[in-house]
Amino acid sequence: AAYGLSPEEALSAVDSNNNINTINNNKRVGTTSVPKPLSSLAPEMAPLLPDLKRESQENISPPLPTLDLRTALRLQRRLLEEYRSSDFEAASRVLDSEWQRQMPEPTLEEKMRNIEDLCFERVLSHILVEFGFPSDRKGVTQMKAALAQHLPTSPEARKLQVETSAAVMVGFKL
Repeated sequence: AAYGLSPEEALSAVDSNNNINTINNNKRVGTTSVPKPLSSLAPEMAPLLPDLKRESQENISPPLPTLDLRTALRLQRRLLEEYRSSDFEAASRVLDSEWQRQMPEPTLEEKMRNIEDLCFERVLSHILVEFGFPSDRKGVTQMKAALAQHLPTSPEARKLQVETSAAVMVGFKL
């Protein structure tokens, strides 16, 4: 769903056994085990761990931006507003018309890449910085992750996610 998360991507939860469960339509559709910490796998290495942690932290980029629920909902509403704008709708129609004239017609994968590019150029590159994310593709990934943390627990976040994905896609004939 363009730069929105699909329902399949969006809903996951960590269970009591520290497994990540992927949820689709309120049914668990997949489970991924979370790796155990190094200290539990090799207790004899525990004395070395502080040094390993310090060395690895020196090479780690700054922490990813996080959003509280209120800010996440504000971001989703802002995205929805932009994707429903006449400017974005007009740009969507132009892109869809270009596809109709191309011979051969682009594949679905090519069309989805075009839609992602349009979303980035017309909406995301401008809004990301307003919410503390880099204005690049990495910022898009960070934004998706920050929004995804609220989807399992917030019906409003899930509703806005669906509305945003629909608003992006309304101008296209796939």
